[in-house]
Amino acid sequence: AVQNDFGNVEVSLGHFEDSETEKALTYKLYKPVDVSKTNKAPAVLLLHGYQNDHETNSAFAIELARRMVAIGKKMDKNITAVVTNMDYPLDNYIGNSLEILGALKVLKGEINNLYEVSITLSSVLLESMGVKNAKEKCIEVIKNGQALEKFRQMIAYQGGDVSYIDDDSNLINAKIVLEVVSNEDGYVVDIDPIKIAHSVQMMGGGRLKTTDSIDLYCGLKINKNINNTINKGESLATLYINNGDIDQIYACVLDAFKIAKAPIQEPKMILKIINNI
Repeated sequence: AVQNDFGNVEVSLGHFEDSETEKALTYKLYKPVDVSKTNKAPAVLLLHGYQNDHETNSAFAIELARRMVAIGKKMDKNITAVVTNMDYPLDNYIGNSLEILGALKVLKGEINNLYEVSITLSSVLLESMGVKNAKEKCIEVIKNGQALEKFRQMIAYQGGDVSYIDDDSNLINAKIVLEVVSNEDGYVVDIDPIKIAHSVQMMGGGRLKTTDSIDLYCGLKINKNINNTINKGESLATLYINNGDIDQIYACVLDAFKIAKAPIQEPKMILKIINNI
């Protein structure tokens, strides 16, 4: 969690544009909340280093995965850990029914971040069972429709409604559909997954307490990903809202996107695959 001294320190993310490399450099700025031009105070600016850049943050997850694999090996278990990048949303569809829609898009052959993660996880599982050319086989069953058909069978065997597979537009059922548009031109250099998740929670898509009800149809679709170009007035995301303060939700999603004049280094969705210690 970000250390903010119980709300007394404001933490913001920003970017410098490097004129030589034409890349954006990420930084975090820590400053007291009551600072002003007349009430000056020291602030801390963190550039690449401990717990600031994405690769360093990920080191903790990688070390935890290594230890879990080591425990499994010690117990004579065939275990592999796949560490995915959680600095950005893994899929374009966020929300209960919308995430099913996102999964169906992958099964129907749409190439996106979730496709890459799904192929990796599936092939790692098959390889652990001794299957050769696992990745190629996973790609093939998506191309020829066998993966989608198997999913259909799984739904049918459990008494589910397979019509949602045939017409996935049924998974979208919102009173308000709203586009979140950019206020500037540039490149998308960051999408804060915490703010994205919080916006869906404000719609009713997640619980703050166990007695809260869940809206299965609210959520959002990300229309611009990392390093995509964006023009002022162009849609960053589409909101599907049934409940909640629309202005607050809109502001939260807009704030999740950071725009810069230059792209950043292309992030990896799969950070590490660990099976040998």
